[in-house]
Amino acid sequence: MVKSALMSGKGRTIGAAVWLMSAAVGLLGAAELKAADKRAVYADAEGVLRWQDSRQEVALFGVNYCLPSGYSYKAAGYVGADRKKTVEADLTHIARLGLDGLRLSFWGDWENSDRQGNLIDNEHLDLLDYVIAQAEQRGLFILLTPITLYSPVWPEPEETNSWQGFPRFYPKQELGLNPEAIAAQQRYLAGIVNHVNRYTGRAYKDEPAIVIIEPVNEPHHHPAHRPVEYIDALVKSIRDTGCRKMIFFNVSQDMAIAPAVRDSQADGATFGWYPTGLVSGFTLESNFLPRVGSYRLLFDPALKNKPKAVYEFDAADVAGSYLYPAMARAFRSGGGQFAAMFSYDPVVLASRNLEYQTHFLNLLYTPGKAVSLLIAAEAFRRLPQGQSSTESERFGPVRVSYEEDLSELADERNFFYSNTTRTIPPKPQMLERAAGCGSSPIAEYEGTGAYFLEKQAEGLWHLEVYPDAVWIRDPFGRPSRGRLAACLLKRQRAMKISLPDLGTAFSFASVSAEQSLEGSSRQGTIQILPGFYVLKKGAITAEDKKQAQPHAAAYVLPKEENVPTMVRSIPPREIAEGRSFAVRARIVSPAEPQEVILWWRRAGQEDFQKVLMQKTGPFDYEGRIDGLQVRAGIMEYAVSVEQEGQTLTFPARRVGPPTTPMKAEAQPMVVYDASAAPEPPALEQWFTRQAKAEPADSDGRRVLRVQTAGFESNGSVSLEIPLRLPAAPAESPFFEKEVYEDVTLVFQGRALTEQTDRLEITLTDCYGMQERRLLWLDGRKGQAEILLKDTCIANLRTARLTFGAWLFPGTEGLAHGFEVEKILLRPGPLLWQVPVVQPDSAFVLLDAAADSERLIFPNREHRVGFSHKLTRGMSAEGTALRVEVPTFRPAPQDVSLRLMFDERIGPRREDLKRFDRVRLRARAGRPATGAMELLLIGQDGWVRGVRVPLTTQWQEQEIALSRLEPATASWLPRPYPTVGLDYWDQPDRSGGGPVDWSRLEAVQISIGGRLFPQAVNDSHAVEIEQIVLECSPK
Repeated sequence: MVKSALMSGKGRTIGAAVWLMSAAVGLLGAAELKAADKRAVYADAEGVLRWQDSRQEVALFGVNYCLPSGYSYKAAGYVGADRKKTVEADLTHIARLGLDGLRLSFWGDWENSDRQGNLIDNEHLDLLDYVIAQAEQRGLFILLTPITLYSPVWPEPEETNSWQGFPRFYPKQELGLNPEAIAAQQRYLAGIVNHVNRYTGRAYKDEPAIVIIEPVNEPHHHPAHRPVEYIDALVKSIRDTGCRKMIFFNVSQDMAIAPAVRDSQADGATFGWYPTGLVSGFTLESNFLPRVGSYRLLFDPALKNKPKAVYEFDAADVAGSYLYPAMARAFRSGGGQFAAMFSYDPVVLASRNLEYQTHFLNLLYTPGKAVSLLIAAEAFRRLPQGQSSTESERFGPVRVSYEEDLSELADERNFFYSNTTRTIPPKPQMLERAAGCGSSPIAEYEGTGAYFLEKQAEGLWHLEVYPDAVWIRDPFGRPSRGRLAACLLKRQRAMKISLPDLGTAFSFASVSAEQSLEGSSRQGTIQILPGFYVLKKGAITAEDKKQAQPHAAAYVLPKEENVPTMVRSIPPREIAEGRSFAVRARIVSPAEPQEVILWWRRAGQEDFQKVLMQKTGPFDYEGRIDGLQVRAGIMEYAVSVEQEGQTLTFPARRVGPPTTPMKAEAQPMVVYDASAAPEPPALEQWFTRQAKAEPADSDGRRVLRVQTAGFESNGSVSLEIPLRLPAAPAESPFFEKEVYEDVTLVFQGRALTEQTDRLEITLTDCYGMQERRLLWLDGRKGQAEILLKDTCIANLRTARLTFGAWLFPGTEGLAHGFEVEKILLRPGPLLWQVPVVQPDSAFVLLDAAADSERLIFPNREHRVGFSHKLTRGMSAEGTALRVEVPTFRPAPQDVSLRLMFDERIGPRREDLKRFDRVRLRARAGRPATGAMELLLIGQDGWVRGVRVPLTTQWQEQEIALSRLEPATASWLPRPYPTVGLDYWDQPDRSGGGPVDWSRLEAVQISIGGRLFPQAVNDSHAVEIEQIVLECSPK
């Protein structure tokens, strides 16, 4: 029985806060974390890294950590964090995951140097010293990269960068060519390896924790301009200090540099790998396991006898926990001996994913991914170097599964799993360590946080349980200091432990400072809060607790903070009439909701129907509407949370239930009105002719008119408009202080010339963060609308309107102009809405107007140049996507685009089976573009495609699905790096048999030289308005 009073379902929330709680953060027991052995590393004759003392092969696996410099350092200041306490907590968690590698990429080239490369000591170098010292205490070995090159202020505007390091004076592409730039790098590198760490008393060249130095992060390679001299110059600057560390040089930015690295004095080569691309802006939902079967660049024959390290890798924009072990296998197959995921999120930034939008990893906030990385580290150390890699889901004791979203390792002594699993460990009686998320045959757990079990003696275990992690917004969306993406909640949870030596009757007692809990199990089940516990078959003694204290000191949590009630519900794209509809919602609240209510009605009705929602997970609820009540039209719904006598209703964020007169769409607010502006904003212009901005009358309306007689090749015109926001409503203690929602921006204005079809608008908020978007000026409508994802209206300050030569290639020298009457912002809806259609209604695969923001194109490394924009479509009010390609001469002679479907199409998946044809509206934008390829891609690996003939006239074509044949696609998003990898890398995996159309995952359009081989050198374009699946008329 539990002796202390638990919180009866209530819990306080935990988040990224100013101070971290632990009486002994970083003071860790020697049994868990030891100082890095003073071990040297050398490369043998076959190019294998080995430890000098044992001659054993090196296999280090870990993460990048960026807090000492760059934006991470700055962001930690924004949230008021104690950076050194943050370092202690983060490195403690990194070591807890069993990681032993740490890559430190340091923006010292910007922040700790001058133009000549002299080393400047400041707070950034101080924190780097501290990280190195703390890493040594925890047994972490370091790959140090002293020159990072990229802007240290990104993602903030570059104009905020005031640092005067040598990259300001020498562009990246000059660093390997300009003698002055090379001298600056040499001086800086010598200075930093000679720098004496103030916390260890040793120069970096003598730090035992540093095993590899990579002089430059992702340099611009010059394979044809004596690159060996440049590489050797940097190596010499380090060697001349007496440093004997391994020195590796980057190759994966351009594999043409590989022979130069082979012939240089560098000891090894570094590679980066992002197989899922970077910065998609949203979570990617696809099975990427086939994508990570092998990393071909590691097999470059020029580097056969050079040691290899993977300085950065990640499955970017992927929320799943199934990929990291498979990536580790690919690294070992290619000979990798050091690998570091990019990048571990400092605990004080993780709740908002402030560090890098496209990456998200933290033990507390991404527990499943963190345990997956733990398993990857185990696999990396166990797999032999150079062992052939396959796409099998099993290798040794490791299993990965996309369908189960699972990484798993099960052997006689260890059992690790990133998600709920039914696997039974081979010999439960011999288990010594377990780590998991969700439930398994040895631990059934209701919470969502990670937990660890470690055997101390027969019948004596330690248990660590971390708080529930809840994602309330897409963590890969646009970040902001005020945008909460994830939170931690400290709730009482049941855990049933099934370990043979503990039995079903055992004692438990907490040892952490978080709370004092002790008691005994009931049939193996205990009621616990997050914390550190001793479990024992029999009575727990004072000595048991004393022995656990050094271990418990490593249990570190952020300070508790209050999180308001939040509800997330994602309406499906559409649902079918007559079919029951399950409304799902995720709810975060300070305490367990007493009741959750679904309110729904058909649009046009006044009264709401009430449905009590049922709990389906720790934070998930579902309310089902009977199919007899689901009728064609529009369904509107809201969700109310009953809590401590209050009814809080979402998405309107109002106290009380929804009311009869409530409208679904919020009223727009005018944030700029030309008729009310006291004077026109100042005009900024570069390389233009006769540019001006002035008030004018247009059809009886007051507008701001902006004109120029033409742009030179790099010319532009810009003006910044202050936004007038309405007074903020009184702050409510129940809701978020900063409301981030999907906002529609309405630009009321028009183009003054036919060729001025676009503007760039840049919105800046109170934090200085910017969002840059293109506005298509459709002359038929007199206004343009764009959807701003995850935007806080109250934080916006200015809107900058810009147009210039880069928007109008070929017509930049002509006159251009536009006028603006008003800018409005429409907040997110007050009621969620869902269209209800007939079951046999056509299903829209792609709509240019609705889907343009989610389209995935080739990345910036793509050698075929292209551009895309919205334009007029086939129908009177239709909008089309236009993709233009100047020439297909460069390889791979193709441009593809892909739309990936997400959970919003779920309710209509079964309907896809009944469709038998695809209908599309498209045309050639250039006479030479005689065809395009349409591809449908399935979750099971099938790819079906058909060539679609095009003319310059709009056509609506109908194509039977039976005509689609097995095909090979270019997998989008493209990986980084792209150069050197296969382009046609997604073949059909179905064997050519029948496919299940309900498993459709993506639609893809390709145009390229193979479709019109006689016109490869010509300019090409294609315009697409819509693609739908439908049933043939009976």
